[in-house]
Amino acid sequence: MHKKLTHAIRIGSIVSLSAVAMFLGIQLKNDVEKLGNVLSASSPWIQTDWSGGQFIGLVTENVDTFSTSTNIETTVVNEISLIETDNWSMDYAQWQNRKKVLFDNTDTNLGVPSENLVDFPVLIKLDSGTDIDYSKTQNQGQDIRFTDSDGTILSYEIENWDESGSSFIWVKVPSIDINSSEDSIFLYYNNPLAPDAQNPADVWSNGYAMVQHLDDASVSTVVDSTSSNFTGTKRTSNA
Repeated sequence: MHKKLTHAIRIGSIVSLSAVAMFLGIQLKNDVEKLGNVLSASSPWIQTDWSGGQFIGLVTENVDTFSTSTNIETTVVNEISLIETDNWSMDYAQWQNRKKVLFDNTDTNLGVPSENLVDFPVLIKLDSGTDIDYSKTQNQGQDIRFTDSDGTILSYEIENWDESGSSFIWVKVPSIDINSSEDSIFLYYNNPLAPDAQNPADVWSNGYAMVQHLDDASVSTVVDSTSSNFTGTKRTSNA
């Protein structure tokens, strides 16, 4: 559960987006590492471990590294190549890891009738040790990136980055279908040279007049994440 509230003013109403975000089911799938054309170490190559249940004669991928059986190339005699992961974003060719983020927008999960979500800011929580390997990210998450399932780059805002606990990131997702459990996006990371690419104003561009996360480090101001720049003044300093 998100321990701090985000207050947003949208079309004349004030809502707690953290409360809304908690009900949308979010699951981070297995980490996938980007590798390209790795040849077998010896020739001829013989598979000796069939504990995964595959029948002899069929060579399959390591599911923690490669996404589908199309990553196996056997056209060259006595060679087996492991091909780059499917549908890796060309924009993030220098990023070495990604995770699939799956959404559960079903009536069953929500407990209420679902609806189509369009340009919806989704709160992604990354727990240390379970959701992401922080040793493969920059110290403030500068290399974090998101794409839609078709590779479209998505805007995001890091509300809080905590490598020893939980990080919270808002991502503007173009579409999550009504009563769907199959819509997904990709989280890319592990590029030590990538600059920060947050775009808070675009995350909150779908009719939001003001968004304040209320956990600013500043002792005097509360920052507005929208382009309206309605920065607030704290009446008391942080506790």
